[in-house]
Amino acid sequence: MNSVSGSLTPVKRWSILDKRWIRLAFLMFVVEVILFYIIASIPIGASEARSLTDSYNSVQSSLQTTNLVGRALLIFGNNVKIALMDMVPVWGAILFSISTYTTSRTIEAIAYLQPATVAHLPPQVLITLLFLFPHSWLELPAYAIAFTESIYITYSIFTHNFTNELRRVAAVLVFVVFLLFIAALFESAEITYPSYALALWAPAVFLIIITYIFLRRYYTAGRKSENTFTFSPPGEGSVNPSSNN
Repeated sequence: MNSVSGSLTPVKRWSILDKRWIRLAFLMFVVEVILFYIIASIPIGASEARSLTDSYNSVQSSLQTTNLVGRALLIFGNNVKIALMDMVPVWGAILFSISTYTTSRTIEAIAYLQPATVAHLPPQVLITLLFLFPHSWLELPAYAIAFTESIYITYSIFTHNFTNELRRVAAVLVFVVFLLFIAALFESAEITYPSYALALWAPAVFLIIITYIFLRRYYTAGRKSENTFTFSPPGEGSVNPSSNN
């Protein structure tokens, strides 16, 4: 039996969501929120306000004519379409900006043309009030997460690493769809039972905790591995030994 000197070093397994990805997703969420306030502070013209308000009222009329489940499915379908567009490589940044702009301006348009329906509150206050409801903390991060993956997809294409990125694309897509489905259920419930909207924070907090545990267990597992090692003989690359000869 020959003896070979060398060293065993731990290997970091590939994780779906690494620290840099998570930090970028958080940054994109912060940017998204800041853009809401900035865009809603820009004066809006009467024609644009009418167009956005008419579109909003049409959507609301459709939502009011169905039940809780039907309403949730309508909201879910629309939001998934937006998230999928946000994930498009290169164009994701433009589409993410457009969706953020449209949402902000719609809120401003309602405050401008229908002040009585929002208690004469300015758009900045209306945006702040949106964060009192659970669905906002699920829906808006989902868009930021989708856009973050768009950035990673674009980078992987230019670095010829798209095949390796596909695993994360699939995982992020599943997670975003899950977030938006739960968000749609909460939003539909908030519309159906407005008096109990804030009470929905109880199940929302429970779901957030479960989601956090799931992400820690399955999406970020493997960043620190104590059981996977590579053998590095002197002067050679690392190999994964299965037996000694």
